[in-house]
Amino acid sequence: MAPDYPDVRSPALRYVFDPDGKTSSGLTLQRNAGHILDLLFHGPEFRAICAAVSDFRPQVVVSDAEPWLHRVARHLNLPRIGFDHYGILVYCRPPIRSADRLRYPRDVGLYRFLMGRPERVIVSSFYDAPPRWPSVRVIGPLLRPEILRARPTRGDSLLVYFSKDQHPLPPHIEHALQAVDGPAIVYGTPQRGRVGNLDFRPLSNARFVADLAGGKPWTFSSSSSVNWARSRAARPGVCAGRPPGAAIHGLERLGCPIQ
Repeated sequence: MAPDYPDVRSPALRYVFDPDGKTSSGLTLQRNAGHILDLLFHGPEFRAICAAVSDFRPQVVVSDAEPWLHRVARHLNLPRIGFDHYGILVYCRPPIRSADRLRYPRDVGLYRFLMGRPERVIVSSFYDAPPRWPSVRVIGPLLRPEILRARPTRGDSLLVYFSKDQHPLPPHIEHALQAVDGPAIVYGTPQRGRVGNLDFRPLSNARFVADLAGGKPWTFSSSSSVNWARSRAARPGVCAGRPPGAAIHGLERLGCPIQ
């Protein structure tokens, strides 16, 4: 949207991963500590966004999981509409596996601490869950036109997708993929080019959609958006990583086999 509308950059909280590609709590806290202090004590980043919002003079603020915009809107007494997919865990009552019941309240509590509670909430999710409050509305996933136009075909390549594109493919996964009988297309790593039967490609739009629609019926993914697209393309999948139990339950309800 940046080419068509004014673009105001906002800070972002990010996970930091260790050399093995695993989330590092210590490095994540270290990387985000300054941003959190700015957010809590209205530092220069908060004030800059507050000035931009004040100049724009909106009547209502619509935001996904963006802490600065939510807190600036609350600071300026502007009504808010929360709009994201993570809200299925925060504003609804999804089924949670016993293995996730300890980290579920931690993640939900952190989200609520950062965003607060908007006056209205729109949850975009590929599966349904009962809302906690009347102000919450659950809708389907928002898929790009390219996904909606795609038609699945039977191809020869295994499609592999990872969301942590700053880390090379872990050796044990690379060895497993090299043992696959046939070619594999890999997205979401910094590697490029062909290595044996593996074709490492940069993140893209149209080309990825074509590969998704035309690949074998197995996709590795730890991304909610890719799972939405995969369910639309009628592709069963293997989830690499640890998606929330609610997401696994939702994929199973759609008839997507999970391993």
